[in-house]
Amino acid sequence: ITGDSMEPEIYNGATIIGIKISSTEIKDNKSYIIITNDGVQCKNIRIDEASEFIYLISKNEKYPPKHVKKEEVLEIWEVWKTL
Repeated sequence: ITGDSMEPEIYNGATIIGIKISSTEIKDNKSYIIITNDGVQCKNIRIDEASEFIYLISKNEKYPPKHVKKEEVLEIWEVWKTL
């Protein structure tokens, strides 16, 4: 992974091992790899059941939360281990 948005939990340059899951298996505030047409991101996720969005939250407080439409998510991988 590149970038410092998930520090101190996941450091820039870390290797992440993940398990591919379906969107129904997402648990709030866990770390996931999210793949969209815009690229790959590692973030904590919060689901808003009342809207069409998934909120992507960085551990590093200098990065504000982002949101993507649920239908824009191509794959989700639960972070299982970092090396």
